[in-house]
Parts: sequence; structure tokens; C-alpha cells
Amino acid sequence: MRFEERLLLVNGDGEVLRELSVLKAVLESDLEYQLFNSLMINEKDPTHVNDIDVVTPPLAAKIEGVSAGDLLISIRQLHTIAIMDRE
Repeated sequence: MRFEERLLLVNGDGEVLRELSVLKAVLESDLEYQLFNSLMINEKDPTHVNDIDVVTPPLAAKIEGVSAGDLLISIRQLHTIAIMDRE
């Protein structure tokens, strides 16, 4: 069994509005080389997300290309903090 971390945007009624794949985001960011070490640590869960926060306007103002509402995620196995565009 293997896991693929997905981030879900859920409304107040429990309806899933959007689903984002962490693995797909890593691959689309040309960071697939990071997966090698991650798979050595835990081959079943290479993109384990420890925490997720929404980027605030003050933080977005400090980082070029980042918008308020983007997602700040901590990926345990990659030893990475990443900002994922909410789109």
C-alpha cells in the first residue's frame, strides 16, 4: 500500500470543492529528484504533509510571486516547506 497526499478544500457542508495532489505539485515543480531521498526514508508515504496554513497578506507581501490565500505546506519526508498556488 502507498499513500498519495492530497489537499482538500471542503465547504461547511463537507462537500469537496477542490483537490490538489502534493506529488503532482512536486513533479510539476521539477523537484522529482527530492523524491529519491524521501523514498529512502519512507517508500509508502513520500509526500507526507505535516502542516498546512493559508498564506496571509503580510507574508505574501514579503515573498515575490506569492499571493494571500496560497497554501504554505510542510512536507515531512522532503524536509521542505513549500508554497503551493491555490489554483
